Amino acid sequence: MSAAAVESHDAATAAALSYLESVVNEVRRGTDGVDREPAVPGFVGAAFRHREARPCKGCSHGDPQLHTHTVIANIQQSATDGKWFAVDGKVVGRHEKVAGYLYQSVLRHELTERLGVKWTPVVNGLAEISGMKTAWLAHFSKRVTAAAEWLVEAKIIDAGPAAWQRAVLATRLPKGERLDEATLREKWATEAEGVGLTPDVLTEALARSGQRVTRETDWNAVAGRILGVDGLTANEATFCRYDVLRELAGSRTPDMAS
Repeated sequence: MSAAAVESHDAATAAALSYLESVVNEVRRGTDGVDREPAVPGFVGAAFRHREARPCKGCSHGDPQLHTHTVIANIQQSATDGKWFAVDGKVVGRHEKVAGYLYQSVLRHELTERLGVKWTPVVNGLAEISGMKTAWLAHFSKRVTAAAEWLVEAKIIDAGPAAWQRAVLATRLPKGERLDEATLREKWATEAEGVGLTPDVLTEALARSGQRVTRETDWNAVAGRILGVDGLTANEATFCRYDVLRELAGSRTPDMAS
């Protein structure tokens, strides 16, 4: 299961980065970078895969959270004359959310292929594996709990994304002592047993979840749902390619990445 999770995460990360590389296709040029011109697709950067979240109040080490930090150099090659200039950050910003939705969609697809799991309905691009108890998820979501408590103490009732970001940063602690993978796994296993989550219980939960999702192959029906009265056109008079992709990746049908 661990190997399947890593392989699925790597595939989803590669898909999101590949998408960004294909659409971030302008460089800034001239005085103060006011001019724009076509760029050769592709980034210069490095990726670092981490296995745990940052610590927060009440935990010396973070919860298990497989994620990858990708550092992109602010440089891209002009397609006009081959010279190197700054990346157009505004284009990155326009496609950032779509890339996140795409990552989650491909991750669901890959895990379904490898483990045969089913999913809860997709909400804002996110879903949980069916059969995962709320107590299990809550126990290993300490940073979310800490941020929510901070918002309550700060008397912020209607918290939007900016407020949540403030709460997450305010409750983040410095990284603790570095532990090797075996020690971290032992620590997390002990915590999991405390909420009734043992390897046997997890295996059984995934087995109950494990009916493969039947893929929707009628793309006319898919397009009708996405572009119809209950889709993009419900709230928007106009939309772009990345709006369609976001809607598709965030579809309530969990396995659309194929």
